[in-house]
Amino acid sequence: MEKYRNLPSTFYTVDYAELSDGTWKIIEAGDGQVSGLSDNQNIHNFYRLMDVIFE
Repeated sequence: MEKYRNLPSTFYTVDYAELSDGTWKIIEAGDGQVSGLSDNQNIHNFYRLMDVIFE
């Protein structure tokens, strides 16, 4: 999982699973296109903060 710690992307998804022996396995990594805000998140506040962070 260390190699996915610093991906060169602002948004990304990583699907992983804990195996029965206690180790972890990456199942899939993607560019975050399937990600979205939760229904209860304030979309205007999210994009306002993104503008401040990446200004």
